[in-house]
Amino acid sequence: MPLPRSEREIELLTEGWPGEPDDFELAAFAVTFRADRPELSAPALDRIAAKVEGELDRLERSAARRSALRATVLRFRRFAPIAAAAVVALAVGAWIHFGAGSRGGNQTAPVRNVPVIHSQPAPTPDGAASPASSKPIVN
Repeated sequence: MPLPRSEREIELLTEGWPGEPDDFELAAFAVTFRADRPELSAPALDRIAAKVEGELDRLERSAARRSALRATVLRFRRFAPIAAAAVVALAVGAWIHFGAGSRGGNQTAPVRNVPVIHSQPAPTPDGAASPASSKPIVN
C-alpha cells in the first residue's frame, strides 16, 4: 500500500472524524483512495445537484400528498356519521309521508282542485260532434 503524499493531507482528511482520528492506516487509505480518483467537473456537480434536488422535491410532494390524503380521510370519518344520519332521517320521512295509511298514500280518494282534461271534443246541442272543436276541454 502506498503511503500518503503528506501529513497535511492526512490531517485534512481526518479532521472532524469521530472515532479514531489517529489511525494512520485508515488515513493513508483515504489519501490513496482520493488520489486515485479525479475531481468532478462543475457541470457534473451541477447535474448531480439537480438530480438530488429533483429527488428531494419528489419526496416532498409525496409526503404532502400523503398528508392531504390523511386529512381527507379524517374529514370523511367526521362527515360519514352525519351523512348516514341524514340519509336515515330522509328515508324515515319519505316512508311516513308516502307509506300506507298516510294522506299521500291513499290512492282511492278523489283529488280535489285539479282540473280534469277531456280528450274528446264537446258534443254539440244536436248530439253530433263538432269538427271545429278539436282542442281538449278543461272543466
